[in-house]
Amino acid sequence: MTTAEERISQLEKKLTKEMSAQISNRNCYKIAYTQFRLSQLYKLAGIPGKSDEMISEAYSTLQRSECSKSRKAQRLLNVISLYKNNPLSPPLIELPPHLKFIGPIILLAGYVAAYILYFRSVISYTFFFVLIFVMFAFSMAIPVILSSSYVKSMKMEYQSHRPSQFMNVENSSSPEAKTPDDLIDDARAEISLANYYYSLKDAKETETHLEKAKRYLSDPLANQSKKREEAIGSLSKLENALRERKLAQG
Repeated sequence: MTTAEERISQLEKKLTKEMSAQISNRNCYKIAYTQFRLSQLYKLAGIPGKSDEMISEAYSTLQRSECSKSRKAQRLLNVISLYKNNPLSPPLIELPPHLKFIGPIILLAGYVAAYILYFRSVISYTFFFVLIFVMFAFSMAIPVILSSSYVKSMKMEYQSHRPSQFMNVENSSSPEAKTPDDLIDDARAEISLANYYYSLKDAKETETHLEKAKRYLSDPLANQSKKREEAIGSLSKLENALRERKLAQG
C-alpha cells in the first residue's frame, strides 16, 4: 500500500470510528473536518466523484440541527461552502504539525542556546545579537523551504495515482479557460482560506492564500463588478488585521 493510500485509509477509519459513536456523543466539527480533509485527499488522488460526495457530506454534517453553531464550526462551514461551490478549486494540502510549529521551535531553541552561551561567556555580546538574528532568519526561511518541499512531494505523490481523464479535466480549469466570475470566485475561496488560517494564527498560510487571491483579482480577465470590489475589500481588511497582529507581536 502506498503512502497516499495509507493517508486516505487512516482518515476513512477515523471517520468510521467517529460516525459509529452514539449520536449524543458525536463531535460534528471533528466529523466534518475529517470529511473535508478526505475530500481534499480524494481530489489530490484524482477521484473527483468521491471528493464531491465527501465535501457535500461535510457541508450537511455542519448544517444539522444538533451540531453546535460555534465560530470555529462557522469558519469551517465557510471554507467547505466555497469548495462545494467551486469544485475546480485547487485542493487544500494540510501541513503536518511538525512543519506548522518548526519555525517557533527553531526560534525558541536558538534563543535559549544563545542566552546560555552568552551568560557562560562562550560568545561575546556582539556575537550574541548576531546569533539571535541568524536564528530568526532561519526560523523564517526553513519552514518555507520545508513546507514548499512537502506540498510539492504531496502533489507529485498523489498525481502519480491520477487517471489521465482527470488530468485532462484539471488542465481545462487553467486561468485561460476561466470566466471573469470564475476568477473572482477563486479569489473569494482563497480569501476564505486565508481567514481560516488567520483564525488559527498561521501567518504564513494566511499570506500564501492572500497572495493567490491577489493574483486572481489582478487578472485582466477579472471584471470590474461589485463582487470583485467586495472581494478586494475583504482582502484589504484581512491584510490590515494581519499587519496589526504582527506589529502587536513585535
